[in-house]
Amino acid sequence: PGNTALVDDQLMKYKKDAEHWLDHEKQTHVARCIYEYILQKWPQNEQIHWDAAQLERKHGTTESTERILENACTQCPHSINLWLFAAKMQKNRGHTDKAREILQLALKTNQTSGSGNGEKIWLALCRLEIYCSNYENAREIMENARTQCNTEKIWLHSCKLLRQLNGGGGEHELQLELIAVKKFRQFDKLWMMLLQCYEQRKQYKKCVEIAEKALSFCNSSVSLWLEYVRILSSKLSKYAKARSVLHTATLQHPKQDALWLAAAKLELDENRNQSPGDSIYRTQAGYKQCKSLIAKGLQHCPDSGLLYAFEIEIEPVQSKKSKCVLSIKKCPNNVNVFAQIAKYFIQIRKLKRAKEWFERAVIADALNGDAWAYYYWYSKHYLTESDQENILQRCVSAAPKYGELWIRVSKQIGNEGLSKQDILLNVLQQHIEPCKGFPIQVV
Repeated sequence: PGNTALVDDQLMKYKKDAEHWLDHEKQTHVARCIYEYILQKWPQNEQIHWDAAQLERKHGTTESTERILENACTQCPHSINLWLFAAKMQKNRGHTDKAREILQLALKTNQTSGSGNGEKIWLALCRLEIYCSNYENAREIMENARTQCNTEKIWLHSCKLLRQLNGGGGEHELQLELIAVKKFRQFDKLWMMLLQCYEQRKQYKKCVEIAEKALSFCNSSVSLWLEYVRILSSKLSKYAKARSVLHTATLQHPKQDALWLAAAKLELDENRNQSPGDSIYRTQAGYKQCKSLIAKGLQHCPDSGLLYAFEIEIEPVQSKKSKCVLSIKKCPNNVNVFAQIAKYFIQIRKLKRAKEWFERAVIADALNGDAWAYYYWYSKHYLTESDQENILQRCVSAAPKYGELWIRVSKQIGNEGLSKQDILLNVLQQHIEPCKGFPIQVV
């Protein structure tokens, strides 16, 4: 143990030296020499190989990066991340055959070792074949993966592949999901896939049956509760049942702000005005109940940016300022709050301030696609073309993956291959432009 601690201390010292020469002195060659020395002394240290490869990727050549990674995979044959890094480098250069060879060798090495670590490699092989449009190969890979690497993620991605190839609701997809949920009863995502499959087949009563069964195994899954409520309200118009389900959910999981938000939205949703743009207009009774649920939610989740942001959204413009101030005090760095404050400044025509708050929002959480979408919508109406292009490119570079509207588009069946730019433009076209940026109209 003492020797191990000494080695760790030495490694940390050398690594800090390399980072200092690279980040502060801008002496790439010195940092490179330090990493070479470390790898001579500790050739099987996975993290140092990774850091050395990242240095070459950012400051060296493609060839030098590949050379580092080839040596890394030889010295650390059971490091899945190094194999995947090496394969990704080849794929990005357009050398898909070489990438395939690397992944197959990685799979063989790790299967032989019995490390049980092949899940990521199987999935990477499948993604590579989809990238190359070899869909039949991808299907065969996932069939083999289910036999040789029988994990819940392998089954999940097998179902997703069938959905992507055949469209949602297919018989093969349904049968595979039925087998999968029997094997992995505690895995909520497989239940949701099955529920959505029945939804595509317009068997909504079966969806309800599946949701109730799934919750008996995955009661703590917030996403599953929300899917159940969505089917009840949007597909069956059973608002009373949906309200009852959410009441049960919030009693069992009072600290989950997403459940309180869904309960509050349901009160407005039931009184939706079916006009173009699908805006939500409040009725007095629904509005009061919505406000009451938000207040209860904030008692249980006092730091919830989701709830504070929604409270701003449903407040009349003349009284929004005080809600904005309170929200900032309670959630000083929350993307949802910042985006709602930016929209408030648009409403009162303080457009420069709106831009400042949108900037704060995307800095606070660059992975929140809704913030980028509203910022881009704002730029389309109030900024120059160069500003619009700049925001669009920043969004693509940030590669967002969260947000209510963003997920509605990115997870929609048939949208699996959409780029980040396409998702952003679809969010604008489908969800923001129709309601002119304000989905909830307080009248």
